[in-house]
Amino acid sequence: MSDRIKHYLWIPVRWGRLPNKESWVKKRFQMFLDLTLPSIRTQTNQDFTTLFCIPERYEMARSLFSKLELPDVKLFTPVSFVNPKSGRAGLSGRCSVETIEECKDCEWVYVTRLDCDDLYSCNVMAGIRAVTPEEKKAIVIEHGFHYAPEVKKMHMWGWHSPPFYTIIYPSEVYCDPTACALYFNAPHNKITTQMKIYHRAPGRFVSIKHALNGAVRKFHGKTPTPQEIIKFKQYFPELFNEWSTGTQFECLMGRFSEKAIKNISEA
Repeated sequence: MSDRIKHYLWIPVRWGRLPNKESWVKKRFQMFLDLTLPSIRTQTNQDFTTLFCIPERYEMARSLFSKLELPDVKLFTPVSFVNPKSGRAGLSGRCSVETIEECKDCEWVYVTRLDCDDLYSCNVMAGIRAVTPEEKKAIVIEHGFHYAPEVKKMHMWGWHSPPFYTIIYPSEVYCDPTACALYFNAPHNKITTQMKIYHRAPGRFVSIKHALNGAVRKFHGKTPTPQEIIKFKQYFPELFNEWSTGTQFECLMGRFSEKAIKNISEA
């Protein structure tokens, strides 16, 4: 890892309803293994540490994630801080005792967010590292897909202020739990109003919609064009192979021109 930059892939695991119910935890963990983990392993730039932010009360999840075979992986326990404005105590959600110690001698810390049931295309981490560090800068992946494996549906999805982002911290800010917590202390939909945004990071995300997160009912987005289907196929070939056996794919292919169908099949 660069001496100047520390890069963390920060994965929050917050299964609030049933944190220790065995069937629930095992299903969610299997989904991570089947979908999210391959997208981590196939990143063209592997110069990062994967951090799983798992509350201590989630004992079963912590046990499962601690056994993952990844080149550089840590379980993450947030450190406490006191908000100087309100006087209230809280947890600094993106730094821990271990990461603070690691980052003391670097200049910048990149923290890239990814939910434990979502995916990045293989070029995302490399594209993020190509961005010049700057104070109060965030990198946003705005374009991607909704995908519902259970019903084999895929839609294009663009979001101006999505949960797919990277915060760039000066190391002295990151290593101070209070300063780190207050540097960006808002929901992701506020990131474009609080940070200087770099929108042109390459790659795509996939937000997985499934019964365990209740999101299949809220499935939405734009019907994919042939060009976006080609990108989906190139970035996420395994998901494409699964989706292409569904009725939505068959219906779409029936609407496209012969040239478009040929382009998709040859991509």
